[in-house]
Parts: sequence; structure tokens; C-alpha cells
Amino acid sequence: FIAVSFYLGFWLNGKLEQEPITPPEELDFSLLEEIAYHLEKKFPKPLLFQDMIYGAAEGMVASLGDPYTVFFDPEKTKWFEESIAGFFEGVGMEIAIKNNALTVVAPLKDTPAEKAGIKAGDKIIAINATSTSDISIEEAVSLIRGPKGTEVTLRILRENWEEAQDFTIKRDVIKVPTIDLEIKEGGIAYIRIYQFSQTIDSDFKSIASEIEKSTASKIILDLRNNPGGLLDKVVDVGGWFLKRGSIV
Repeated sequence: FIAVSFYLGFWLNGKLEQEPITPPEELDFSLLEEIAYHLEKKFPKPLLFQDMIYGAAEGMVASLGDPYTVFFDPEKTKWFEESIAGFFEGVGMEIAIKNNALTVVAPLKDTPAEKAGIKAGDKIIAINATSTSDISIEEAVSLIRGPKGTEVTLRILRENWEEAQDFTIKRDVIKVPTIDLEIKEGGIAYIRIYQFSQTIDSDFKSIASEIEKSTASKIILDLRNNPGGLLDKVVDVGGWFLKRGSIV
């Protein structure tokens, strides 16, 4: 039985290898090949072909114009996986692009960013002397994050400040909060979900148990500044509010 299973697996693997993915007939890659040829011949610096492939793949997906369909290269994939795992090494703050400026949404509680005095609404002008003009969120995150114990310098411009100031912050291991519960007056259970990470389903179950034991009769579910996360975890949380069989 073991021998048959082995050879069957080997045969199936061979069949899969013999059936390569073929692009649609309408897709012609000759233009990309021609561009790569001319760049190799004429560009004054050595080419990083793997980066060029990632760039082409990112551009292909971006051409769809769908903000929910994106390509992640290995570095962005690592950043995303760290984010949804609930732990990463950095300074601990939410950032966003607001009015074409890299802005701090909020420093996370008890993190190096909060202890250094970073405040919500601060504009990050530069990261380690690199200007943030036209920077993407992914690029900013990759510059701000880094190994525990290392430092990053953020040039901050705050409202009512005449000049920007530099904040040098030592990175640490950051535990991303997933959910908060506060029982407010009037029997209101205020729930804030920071992101749909890998642990949100178990965390929400604990929160639900607390609410059931309380006198709360109403719920506010706050998803502001929630960057998203894992779809199946969203479905898990939605299951607490929607009827069985509903489509999320």
C-alpha cells in the first residue's frame, strides 16, 4: 500500500509538472520582453530582474482599478502576515494617508510611539531623513518597522508647531490590540475592533461572554480605522450578529 501510494503520488506530481499554467491567448508578453531587452542593453546601472517582475505583476493587477485586488511581493506578504498575527517589531502606531500627508491615526497604548510622545494627527514629514512625500503606506511601514532594539527617527509636524521636530524611537515587540469592551451608561456595550487578526474570533467570544453577564441591552460596534484582515475572521464575528445562512 505504501509503495503504491508513493508511486501514485510521484505520478500525480509528474502530471502536475507537465501541465504548466498557460496565459490567456489575448495576453501578449512580447512588449515586456522587448522593454527588458532594451533596458538590459542601455540602462546605466545593473538591473534587478526579480524586482522588475514584481513591479510588472503589481502594475498588471493595479490596472484593474480594483482597490481590493492587489499583488504582494514577498516583503509585503511578510508585512501583512505579521500584521494579522497580532505581533510585530516596530514602534506601535496606526498610520494613514490624509490630505496627501502621512499621518498618525493613533499611537497604540503602552508602545514606544506613545511613550515617545507621538500623538494622533501628527504628520510624519520624514522617516530616517527619507521624505514621505508621495510615499505609500506599505513603504512607510517597511521603513518604520525593524528589529527590536534598533532606532528609527521620525520628523513630526504637529498642528500649531512652526517647525517640525525629530523623534528618535527605539523599536520593540508590539502586540496589536484586537478588541476593546467598555460598558457605558444606558446599558450600552461599546466594542471597538482594531483589526480582524488571527485571534479575533476567540477574543470576541470572551467579549461576548462578558456582555452576556452584564446589564447591557445595546451594542455599538466601532470599526473606524480598522484596516481589515482575514475574511474568514470577519465572517466569524459577523456570525454573532447575523442569522445563520446569511452571506457576509
